[in-house]
Amino acid sequence: MAGSWRGKNILQRNAIIALANANDRSAIPKMLEIIDKGQNPIHVATAIWALSQLVREVHPEMIELVMSIKNPTPQIQEEQDRFLEKFGLKEKLVIEN
Repeated sequence: MAGSWRGKNILQRNAIIALANANDRSAIPKMLEIIDKGQNPIHVATAIWALSQLVREVHPEMIELVMSIKNPTPQIQEEQDRFLEKFGLKEKLVIEN
């Protein structure tokens, strides 16, 4: 089985990617849950990316959730920046701060 040599985390990451690539908007609540729980940095970073692919209009609560991650890894920080850039929010946050 692929799971035996790749590992559960990689398969779960690939499932998140597949949902985003399939444009499965019903997965948005699950992506928010993954980000909120923050148990696995790889999953969190991938869920942020997936959320940016699935969401058409970003809500303030989503921005707050994505940016409220404590002790983000470099990969999470990169996805946070991309999320903000995609919705034209990065410049706005820099100006406000």
